[in-house]
Formats: sequence, C-alpha cells, structure tokens
Amino acid sequence: MFFRKPAVDSVDAVTAHGWIAAGEATLVDVRETDELAAASVPGAMHLPMTQVSVDAYPDFGAKKVVVICHSGVRSARVAAALAARGVSPVYNLKGGIVAWAAAGLPVQEQG
Repeated sequence: MFFRKPAVDSVDAVTAHGWIAAGEATLVDVRETDELAAASVPGAMHLPMTQVSVDAYPDFGAKKVVVICHSGVRSARVAAALAARGVSPVYNLKGGIVAWAAAGLPVQEQG
C-alpha cells in the first residue's frame, strides 16, 4: 500500500482575500526569499518551502490556512503536507501570486 497525500481544496484569490480580510484565514507564502522582491502579499506569513519544514509551522488554531506560491504548484504540495499533518482546513491558492495580482488584489514590491 502506498501513502497518498490527502487531496486539498483550491481557493481562488478573491475568495481567499475575503477570508483574510475578515480574519478567518492566514495566508502562508512558501516562495523563496528572493521571489518576494518581485511581489508579495502584505501580511502574509513567509515560510519558504525549502527552509521551513511543515512540522515547524505554528499552530493556526481554528483559522483557515491558505498556502500561496508563484503559480500554485509548490503551495499545493505544502498544503497537502499540512493536511496530512492534521491541519484543517487548508487550501491551495489557485494560480498563486500570479492570480492574486491579476485579480487586482494588494501586492507590494520589495525592490
């Protein structure tokens, strides 16, 4: 028998933004530090995928956890790992920061 990571639901950027604005969700950005220079979401928790193990993530309490990366591939893997660890509810942000910016949602540039 093979271990299968649990399926994780995706959420679109506008819905995720609404949850975050209402205080219902935490946004976790798993991109690398150098990627934040291009664009980042104000207030997102930065936990780079290659540097922070999901076992070291903080307790999110009852809040929804939305995981974001550049386009949604890495965040889907991290979201599945969090779900396997028992974090719930956890969502992958469909389309990542690209979709977030395309929806006209707030981003900041570091450079």
